[in-house]
Amino acid sequence: MKKTIFGTLVVKAYYDEDTNELVIEVIHATNIIALDDNGYSDPFVKVELCPNHKFPASKVCCTKTKHKTLHPIFDETFRFVLGPEKSTQKCHEPEVFILFSVYDYNLLFSNELVGEAILGWSNVREGVLNSNTPVQLHLTCVSDEECFIFHILKGRLDDEDAQEFVSKRNAVAAKACLKNKRIINESSS
Repeated sequence: MKKTIFGTLVVKAYYDEDTNELVIEVIHATNIIALDDNGYSDPFVKVELCPNHKFPASKVCCTKTKHKTLHPIFDETFRFVLGPEKSTQKCHEPEVFILFSVYDYNLLFSNELVGEAILGWSNVREGVLNSNTPVQLHLTCVSDEECFIFHILKGRLDDEDAQEFVSKRNAVAAKACLKNKRIINESSS
């Protein structure tokens, strides 16, 4: 299946062993799709540790909204306290990941999903933020058909948390994918 790319997101992530924190820097996005009538979007990024049942104490973090841009610069850092049992050395489960969801802010209506990107736990290194190389992630519509992590979670039929997570993500992605692909097709014709 060919993935449609809705822009790119550049991030850094590392595990700070001294503080038992996962540190994530959302740097910038480029070429995100325009979801507003003015030809721009008002993007912000949600950062979430997934699946939720693996990180029950962790909250979803959001960047500030950047108005009227398709190339937002965020430069925001988030810290998630994990504890030593979730360190990069001890947490090698393939279904553990960081979900980045880029939304277009809407004042009167619900925010619209621009696209999502996943950073697998295996890509998180120990160290300090300045020593880590930024990672460029492609924003797509993440669904269980397109992502091995969702495939693993979907296969856990006895795990209610995993099934609920996959169901919610697929509903969000399906709605956004249809609209965003329509917008891309209209703009390219």
